[in-house]
Amino acid sequence: MKTLPKEIVATRTFVYNVEDIVNSLIVDDENREASDVTLEEVVDYIQDWLVDDFGHLYDFNIHLSDENGKEL
Repeated sequence: MKTLPKEIVATRTFVYNVEDIVNSLIVDDENREASDVTLEEVVDYIQDWLVDDFGHLYDFNIHLSDENGKEL
């Protein structure tokens, strides 16, 4: 019998528009400027959506990267 892999990873990619997220964050605070929004806030915003949508999945892991593949 052939040796089977220990795990198989299935990946689905979701692309989030950062400008849209920044706009959502500043709508909540009328005195806030887009330049005040941090990368950490944007990542937290996305992670909240992912956990809400997929947190029920077994061994749920989040790996985020920018458009150049750099991990965030």
